[in-house]
Amino acid sequence: MRLSRTGGGMSRIGWCMVLALAGGTLCGASGVWARGITLHGRIIDAATGEPLPLASVQVMAQFTGTIANDEGFYTLEVGHLPVTLRVSYIGYASREHVVTDSAQAAAGVDFRLPVTPYTLPEMIVRPDEANRIMAEVIRRKAEWRPRVQSWRSEAHTRMTVKKDEEIVAVAEVVSEVHWQREGGYREVVVSQRHTDNMDDPDMDFGTLSAAEEFVDLYDDDIDFIENNLMGPTHPDALDVYDFDLIGRRLVDDRVVFDIDVRPKHKPEAAFVGRVSIVDVDFALIEAELTPSKSIISAALPLPLFEDFAWSFAQQWRQFDGLWLAVDYRFEGRVRIGTFGLHFPEIGVRGVTRMSNYEVNIDLPDSLYEEETIVRVDSTRVQADTAFARGASGVPLTEEEVAAYASLDSSRYLDKEFRPTGLWARFLPTEEEMDEEREKRRQERRERAEQTAADSGSARSDSTRSKSKPKPKHRNWLPEYSGAVRANRVEEVYAGGSAQYRLGQRTRAYGRVGYSIGVERVAGSAGLAGGRPVHGKGRDRMDLGFRVEYERGVARRYDSDLYHHFFNSAQALTGLDDYFDYGWREMVEVELSLSGWRENGFLWLTARDERQQTLSALADFGLLPFDDVRPNVPVFDGDIRSARLGGRLGHDYTPFGVTANRRLTLEAEVATDWFGSDVSFSTWRFTWDWQQPTFWTRRWLPNTLDLRVLAGASTGDVPPQRHAALDVAMGPFTPFGAFRTVHGHPYEGPRYAALFWEHNFRTVPFEYLGAWGLVRRGMGLVVHGASGRTWHDGTSSALRSTMRSTGGWHHELGASLILYGLFRVDVTRRLDQAGWRIGGSLARFDFD
Repeated sequence: MRLSRTGGGMSRIGWCMVLALAGGTLCGASGVWARGITLHGRIIDAATGEPLPLASVQVMAQFTGTIANDEGFYTLEVGHLPVTLRVSYIGYASREHVVTDSAQAAAGVDFRLPVTPYTLPEMIVRPDEANRIMAEVIRRKAEWRPRVQSWRSEAHTRMTVKKDEEIVAVAEVVSEVHWQREGGYREVVVSQRHTDNMDDPDMDFGTLSAAEEFVDLYDDDIDFIENNLMGPTHPDALDVYDFDLIGRRLVDDRVVFDIDVRPKHKPEAAFVGRVSIVDVDFALIEAELTPSKSIISAALPLPLFEDFAWSFAQQWRQFDGLWLAVDYRFEGRVRIGTFGLHFPEIGVRGVTRMSNYEVNIDLPDSLYEEETIVRVDSTRVQADTAFARGASGVPLTEEEVAAYASLDSSRYLDKEFRPTGLWARFLPTEEEMDEEREKRRQERRERAEQTAADSGSARSDSTRSKSKPKPKHRNWLPEYSGAVRANRVEEVYAGGSAQYRLGQRTRAYGRVGYSIGVERVAGSAGLAGGRPVHGKGRDRMDLGFRVEYERGVARRYDSDLYHHFFNSAQALTGLDDYFDYGWREMVEVELSLSGWRENGFLWLTARDERQQTLSALADFGLLPFDDVRPNVPVFDGDIRSARLGGRLGHDYTPFGVTANRRLTLEAEVATDWFGSDVSFSTWRFTWDWQQPTFWTRRWLPNTLDLRVLAGASTGDVPPQRHAALDVAMGPFTPFGAFRTVHGHPYEGPRYAALFWEHNFRTVPFEYLGAWGLVRRGMGLVVHGASGRTWHDGTSSALRSTMRSTGGWHHELGASLILYGLFRVDVTRRLDQAGWRIGGSLARFDFD
């Protein structure tokens, strides 16, 4: 059997130096992984001879122990002899054995446990008996848990991957796991091995970890695929769970209560399963839990996931009055497929054995100087013989031993999980995959040889003369991009842009293009930069500047929702062009301050612009237009203005891909004092917010989204300074737009609007028990909007060319989410008759 080993990281000397400076003692002969005496044996039922899987083996008067594998075999390394081993298994009488010398250890120490006769006296089980027991468990936990401030433990972790029922990969690590209340987990891997087919250079499997995968089901909160599940011993567990006493067993003379665990409400982020409580101490000693059906069904609501399941199991034992985990086990499976493409079922099984606890000790500060949780001590990995001498902790099963012997480099995982079906024929064959893999290997070898040759040449040159350091050059390499758009004024615009980095914080940029319909060249040029003025890192504040000249076709009003791409597609297919346009020449100077209040941004802008009215093209579009909407005239003249604004939060992200939480205020003033041909002032307010409402422990809780827009003005506000309230663009009805109106937006110098929607996600279907719909990501959204624009001071001729609400617009609707990706929106207008059906993207709300 060949055992592959990998490793990387700081050398052993480096680790010893760092930890010694921090007061650590992880290296050296007295370290926790000093070689000791390996004990082994088997644990079976005394009457039947059947193995007792996961039986607990503990060294008396020490924090050392292990568990048996599925076939009842165990191994355990101790530092000296004699020791007393104690083996326990619920429902059986415990047994102890004193191991006195190495000969006895080498021969093996087997245990035959007799079944404990079930002679418990009759007891009256009150309806609230389980609640009484769990309340006492929670109370006792609140007493002893705070006494655990830190610990260090030896861990052996194994993960087995299956294709259907066949093992196709095994990976293991031996590590030192550290935990402290303030800093959390840290892990140092000291030994590794895996089957040869995981030595694929084209796939980075990372480092198997005990700390990153470990879950203590005794904790109040347990993370599972971004869900924050409430543990059954959480202080509020009695409000969330229904507990039911389903049985009693004995461990020696101690009663063990088996309690069924289920959430009171289906959508809870909670567990389903069984916990076992030992009497007198009222502590968890065993748990078998599965995330609730709602969490499992809604965990991966994508059409590619046909089936998904996951479960946890764990045992605890008492160490000096503290109940610490001696193992952690998980098992999961996932089936991926869609029409014409199906992958074999992927099964994953993991086990972590924890032993040799050292509790409430000082941990090296060096472990917590970085946020890295897992480190690989490559020197110790190469020198360690834990696997070779059988001291890894949990023995391999016969099936796992066979996997190590048979899984060679010809059985890479991309071959093992090759899909079948109609579309699979278009994927590379195994021969093509092997050829491509060998080609990449050859390229890597050639690069390594070239690097070695260059390194040798550089060392040779350095022995002859010392070269002067090369001066640092600024990065003058340009960055290019292109742009194409279409509308009823420009017909087609095509152009490109370039950006030059002038040092670390300064850039020059420019754009040039041509509009076919206008028959003019458009372009811009600018210079932008900044410098830090206060603080460092996340607390740093930057003062920025921007100077820009621009000429070209400009949209008369802006939209947070619709990019040029969406409007181009609509205009080309004969639908209403969403925007109006004017020709603009402008010089703008801006000063900004970013970084205040973390995501805050302030700006002061001076602008000098002149716009010119353009005409619409009647014969534009790939499809014929029955009636082309006129392009609303703009104010032809000079507008010289100053803008002052501020924003808290990030830029607006349309369609709800991320949660929008921001506040924006902006004021603009134009006056003849500045030499402007028109005098006016405007104030604009935007507030976007998302608030989790129900089931907030879930990865994607129910949420209420709000978007509030308001603006006012004085003076002669030109049309190019009117604000727009977005409406549906064709059949596309995203959040933040009035869904019962389409074509082009409401606009006016004064406006107010509220958009809201509550996303219930899959919860309504969970209550109905429609789990098939839940697994397909079907959800429900309720939404509404109210808004109005005012045209006080706008001429009747100009007003007739603009869309106005003509009073308050109210609408209410509901949406069906499909596969967690798309939604069908049905909306009814309330202030007048009208229905509309449209579609949009589901709101993912990733923070």
